[in-house]
Amino acid sequence: MTAGVQDRELDGTGSEQTYIIIDALDECVKDRGQLLRLVAQQSLKYQTVKWMVSSRNWPEIEKSLRGVSQKITLRLELNEKSISQAVEAYILSEVEKLDRYSLELKQSVTKYLLKNANSTFLWVALVCKELKDTPEEDAWKMLASFPPGLDQLYRRMLEKIANVRYDSNRCKNILSVLSIVCRPITLDELTTLAETLDDVAKVKKQPDELVKRLEELVGLCGSFLTLREREVSFIHNSAKDFLLEQARDQIFPSGVEDAHRRILFRSLQKMRGTLERDIYKLKAPGFPIKKVQPPNPDPLAGVRYSCEHWVDHVLGAGEKIKLDLQDNGEIDRFLCDKFLYWLEALSLLRSLSRGVASLVKLQDFVQRRVPESGLAFKVRDQCRFIQSYGKTVETCPLQLYTSAPIFTPARAFTRSLFQNERPSWISRLPIVPDAWDSCVLTLKTSDGPVHSVAWSPDGTQLASASDHVIKIWDSTTGQHFSTIKNYTSSNSPVSWSLSSPWLAAKFQYDTILIWDLKTGRRIKTLSGHKDRVTSVAWSPVKATNAGQLASAAWDMTIKIWDIEARQCIGTLQGHENGVLSVAWSSNGAFLASASSDRTIKIWNPTSGQCITTLSGHNNPVRSVAWSRNSAQLVSSSDNGEIKIWDIPKTLSDNSQVSVSAQSTNIAFPMSAPASVNPVQIQGPTIGRRTATLEGHRDRVKFVAWSPDGVYLASVSGKRVKIWDPTTGKYTKTLAVENEWIHSTAWSPDGARLALTSGKRVKIWDSTTGECTKTLAVQNEWIHSIAWSPDGASLRFDTTSFCQMHIDIGTLDLSRSQASMGSKNAPMAHLPPKDARYIGYGPDRSKAWITYQGQRVLWLPPEYRPRVHAISGRTMALCCSSGRVVFIGFSTDHVPKRYIRGKDEKTRELSRKRTMRKRKMMRRWG
Repeated sequence: MTAGVQDRELDGTGSEQTYIIIDALDECVKDRGQLLRLVAQQSLKYQTVKWMVSSRNWPEIEKSLRGVSQKITLRLELNEKSISQAVEAYILSEVEKLDRYSLELKQSVTKYLLKNANSTFLWVALVCKELKDTPEEDAWKMLASFPPGLDQLYRRMLEKIANVRYDSNRCKNILSVLSIVCRPITLDELTTLAETLDDVAKVKKQPDELVKRLEELVGLCGSFLTLREREVSFIHNSAKDFLLEQARDQIFPSGVEDAHRRILFRSLQKMRGTLERDIYKLKAPGFPIKKVQPPNPDPLAGVRYSCEHWVDHVLGAGEKIKLDLQDNGEIDRFLCDKFLYWLEALSLLRSLSRGVASLVKLQDFVQRRVPESGLAFKVRDQCRFIQSYGKTVETCPLQLYTSAPIFTPARAFTRSLFQNERPSWISRLPIVPDAWDSCVLTLKTSDGPVHSVAWSPDGTQLASASDHVIKIWDSTTGQHFSTIKNYTSSNSPVSWSLSSPWLAAKFQYDTILIWDLKTGRRIKTLSGHKDRVTSVAWSPVKATNAGQLASAAWDMTIKIWDIEARQCIGTLQGHENGVLSVAWSSNGAFLASASSDRTIKIWNPTSGQCITTLSGHNNPVRSVAWSRNSAQLVSSSDNGEIKIWDIPKTLSDNSQVSVSAQSTNIAFPMSAPASVNPVQIQGPTIGRRTATLEGHRDRVKFVAWSPDGVYLASVSGKRVKIWDPTTGKYTKTLAVENEWIHSTAWSPDGARLALTSGKRVKIWDSTTGECTKTLAVQNEWIHSIAWSPDGASLRFDTTSFCQMHIDIGTLDLSRSQASMGSKNAPMAHLPPKDARYIGYGPDRSKAWITYQGQRVLWLPPEYRPRVHAISGRTMALCCSSGRVVFIGFSTDHVPKRYIRGKDEKTRELSRKRTMRKRKMMRRWG
């Protein structure tokens, strides 16, 4: 549908009128909201396209289309004459299809239908359907048995089902299940949910026989149900309404809530018996979901509905479920025993986002009913888990048993479920925090820097603005469900409208202009910032008649203005770089600011005090916004990351830090005017600065102490300076031509310094300042290096010296044409085809650890290294936050299928091809 309405032929340039007709919109079960948004948006876009939409008069549909201009609403219940004429034409058409009837009988049938149809198409369709299979001599008897009106017709059909021998209870059970499920279901799912079909499944053990018997049972309910491609649904929504409203006592003798409860426990029982680890036998920890093909038969076919919607039946059971929410109940045991397998199944079914939303609904439900129970605690923890790892599991299902158990907080309940699931090929686990941090969800966009974010009024959605693109996200699941392209501004805030504001703020460099939108006139001008204004935000609480305004600027300050007095009533200072965004909490009690110094600060606007600082972004933070209840904060940064924070918890880390070998001094780059670019050194007493080193012309990228702590190397652009911290003066300056320096490493004895620049590694004598050797690698950029423990090589294997560890992996140089007879042999050139990756190492994106070039372990954003080092089977990851993480690996239990990249069938075909080639070679000599 989306592709059709976005066809270039509909762009309005042609003269032909195009009509798009959507009939029975109310019967759209899946993605109806998305379809409504599409209709509303596209109807405003093309002038040559006319939309005709028919639907029952539901408030949600009318509300969604309310914003469409130039629309005509036709209420059919008020146009009975037009409807009667249409039904009459339909009757004539359907009766004409009764070929076996005489002309006289056709005329009689037509008169009867016209008299009793009551302008209802469906009634005519159902009667004519029965007449097609009725002999001519029995036609009048059949017609007489059909009462006028749909309700009377449905009642007769139900009486007919009640009189079916043996299968009456089965049909009623099928109807009760179809009446309360969330979507049409397949025959396999029907067998799972309807308890009266268990005996049918026991007798009909052959799949074809079982399907034939199920089709027969659905056929007995044919006046209510229809079967298309093994999917069962109601013939019309009015049939479902009749069963739920007028036939409830017959279909639900124990009540609708009890029926929900029975479906719930049938679902839990079937999932417990079906779900298991690696149910599709993928074996590969990094196997991508896009390459997954369901096996035949599919073990998840019968439990698909149960996996997606069992939580909906918990909610539907109401008071009937209260006793089952206790600890060690059926729901509790399922979440303890099968939680991981359930998430894997949802990922394989491409429904993980639905599972995230379901678990959040379950959390709210359990919190209201049994807030102090163990189940409430477990569900809260599992919600955090699925929100943290959902995106990864959605793309690579088996990372659920690889990455998730490694990086989940140590004391999280969900981690205890991994005791028997941890991969055996990881021998050393990284040290992780004890509890979940404040960041609930990270949203990743590939559209470049995110300039602005904003909550929807109800807090369920987020809008993010990047270069010429606005994206709408589900704030619960993190799912992106809408994109607005060709956004006119490349760097402008985006905001949800709570009402029609009469004031708007616009900024021009260091001046803020206030406009009256009704008249279009500028009414106020505010001046006071010393640099460009980056953001403005109105206070939600009116302290004065005109209210207050907060503004942020590159001068590292936030100012609060009294609009009526046109005066600055407060200036907030504390950021170390330009402030890029500012936002008030919903009650006006707090102010949040985002800065280019990669931090977010929360302020008391009355006292001007900084309450807390949130650290965690690795790039300048472009935008910040509060949730409606001020319990959460969302922020976006230059690398496309969007983080959601729980308030008032805090995060704080320091990056770009270098500690001397004796741990007596700490060095890090300082924020200062561009002409200075200093390096600051602190002693062991926290906050005591011992020296400031000045001399770089560009920003200091990173620093490194020599092993003995006597010298300090600082990197800025294409130059490295070696400092004597005791005097505060640099002793040597090392310059690299053409390329910027990406990494530096001291040799263990401190006599040499290795620098990476583009695709080259240069080794310098730290005493003389001369470059003694240049190593080159083709095609790949080198960002980090490490010396071997003895200082004889740059992370070469200490026995054969034919492996070099750099940030793009471990290079196997044994196949190189360069001479490797001596460990000091030069490596002037490595042909691209000669270098290959072996062992473990991060991939180019730093988001994965690879083995033999294949992805095996996903790294969460906060664990992705800027540099790394490998010693034997242990890898050290130096993260942007300043954290150093150690992970140990073993090659004893590497997943074989993933490394070979072939399944059993493919390997068998390969073996047969090899045998045929050998036979041909022997035959032809």
